[in-house]
Amino acid sequence: MKISINGEPHQFEPDTGLLEALSQYGASEPFVVAVNTEFVPKPGYPEVVLNDGDQIDVVQPIQGG
Repeated sequence: MKISINGEPHQFEPDTGLLEALSQYGASEPFVVAVNTEFVPKPGYPEVVLNDGDQIDVVQPIQGG
């Protein structure tokens, strides 16, 4: 199935979970995640099963001064 992560297409097996997709994507903490523009709290990551066409946004904090 095709999933978009930060606007880039990625292929995953059907019924892939959010944690697996983040791991394969190579996301490194800290970050926050939205699936289809809906914020997902970290404790909820294991419960999310992705569907074809889902859009994941992985946002990391930016430091500045």
